[in-house]
Amino acid sequence: MENEEIASDDSNEYEEGDSGSDDVDYYQYYAMSLDDPPGLPKVCPQLKNDMDMLTQVLSPKALEFRSFDDINEMDIDIFVSTASLEKSVAEAWGLVYQEPVVVRLCLNQRLYLEANDIMKIEVLQKSCSSSVVLSQLKKIIETFCREQFSKLDNEAVQHAVSKTLPQTACGKDNSLAEIFQMGFRLEDAQAAFTVAEGDKQKAVELLLTGFRVESELYVQPHTPVTSDPKEIPSLERGFLLQLHDFVQQRMKTLNEFCPICDNKHDVTRQSMLKPVVCNRELCIFALETLGVSAGVTFIMNTQPEVTNLLILLTKAAVLSPRHEKILEPYPSVVNPLRPNQMALCSSRKDHETLKVVLRRLPKLHPKIASSEADIRKLLDSQHELCYPLVRWILSSNRSHIVLLPRDQQLNCINTPYQFLLRNSPPVQDEMFRAKKESHGSVFAFHGSPLENWHSIIRHGLIVASGTDKQLHGAAHGKGIYLSPSIQLSSSYCGNKVIGIKNLPQQGSTTKGTQQGSKAKGIEKTPELDEDGPLELPSDTQRMICIALCEVINDPRHLNKLSTGIWTCTLGENVCTRFFFLFDNPLPFQGAPCVESTADSFLKRIKKVLKNYD
Repeated sequence: MENEEIASDDSNEYEEGDSGSDDVDYYQYYAMSLDDPPGLPKVCPQLKNDMDMLTQVLSPKALEFRSFDDINEMDIDIFVSTASLEKSVAEAWGLVYQEPVVVRLCLNQRLYLEANDIMKIEVLQKSCSSSVVLSQLKKIIETFCREQFSKLDNEAVQHAVSKTLPQTACGKDNSLAEIFQMGFRLEDAQAAFTVAEGDKQKAVELLLTGFRVESELYVQPHTPVTSDPKEIPSLERGFLLQLHDFVQQRMKTLNEFCPICDNKHDVTRQSMLKPVVCNRELCIFALETLGVSAGVTFIMNTQPEVTNLLILLTKAAVLSPRHEKILEPYPSVVNPLRPNQMALCSSRKDHETLKVVLRRLPKLHPKIASSEADIRKLLDSQHELCYPLVRWILSSNRSHIVLLPRDQQLNCINTPYQFLLRNSPPVQDEMFRAKKESHGSVFAFHGSPLENWHSIIRHGLIVASGTDKQLHGAAHGKGIYLSPSIQLSSSYCGNKVIGIKNLPQQGSTTKGTQQGSKAKGIEKTPELDEDGPLELPSDTQRMICIALCEVINDPRHLNKLSTGIWTCTLGENVCTRFFFLFDNPLPFQGAPCVESTADSFLKRIKKVLKNYD
């Protein structure tokens, strides 16, 4: 078996607790000693034991490897489950839903932890070409491995693992631990020690003759739980499982940390769904040079309507008379002519330049450019800051926004500009689901002027009562103002009441409703173009935006007034679900209003959400 490449099964999915009952030997191990036959790979005993421990605690399918004996290297693939991430979270992060993340390590197979550092690290999904989150995870894992390699050695890991051996089997002289430290698999050492009735010499003789068992190793339940995602997990099951647990606990909170410096976002920035670069200038410079964000062309080609929506919302905030208070965050743009200087940033605001750039910014369409160089050339021809500003607008978005296809739209809402809007991070989603189990939930609309949505999609809905961001009065106390009536919510949008199709009321027929709508003369809005992207309106003076939110029905925090106005005093109890943009503000003309509490409306909402949860 000279220079043979040893590989495991190609399967890349596993479930924790999988006993690996298939009759396939996913990996082979070789004892490392002076008596090893020529041609067999020389593998550090601690590396073998760490690989054993990981597969026995998780599953044989949780690890694959390739050994290159002639250069003393081994590639190890550790599969980290993404099952804890909801579908919308995976999509927002650019990951393939329910497909494991592969952490690929290139190690010195003879030295293992005695080496100065790990040779190479890759982080990937087999069906995913690239993702900002994968780049972020790679930086995190590189830092973790570098720090652990600097302070660990094989003996230290052996000692940590030995302490977890079943004390009843170790004997008073700790013989089992000594046999394990000789380089035998822990599973085999324990079984041989038992068969030899505690005789260390006999156990060693059994192991030297090739004694091997297939029974499961005794391990404590694998439940790595910590409130601090940066806390280093226990080493008691070896370095590889420690790394696996660290990656898994970091996975749920990637949105809380800057992808560049890995520092937690300022406490004043509400936790949102998408990871974004922090506002430190060094990180902003790195964003431009390291390419950790997706290019304009990629986002434009995959989500053209979302691209133009984000630009439109930023434009509305910049042109608002209230821009000093609501343009938050303020754009952070590197000067393309002087890459070591900021052209726009919160500490040196240049609002007039920002307005000039936005007014020169053309509408973007997938057909106008085939590459990042093409789109940059087009935008540079308008203004040298157009391209970096568009990049900032796209990369600073912290919400998951998706245009709903025609068959998924809420047909009682008279606009084709209907989007899924999710901005709750994984940890908050878990808390929301727990509260929902206890109290249930209801749906309600939230209306706010167009100029406010630039901030809302980056900071979420907040209790603005009593702050400088409060626009309307707080006659009903502090809280997020909502209503089951879209008509009432639209009155908070700073524009005329919108035209709305009739919603079938209980006891009424669809036919009668349609006739009523036609009689009221509600204006027909643009239809979705099945052959291309939907053209968004450009006149911000005519637009209003309304979100449909899911709210925890807890009377301690949700006050439902008889006037149809609801107030929720706890921001984390409100999660956005849909976003509607209207460009046809017509008088309501007495048509029945859409009510989020109507059975037919609730049924449609839940059916659509089911496709994205």
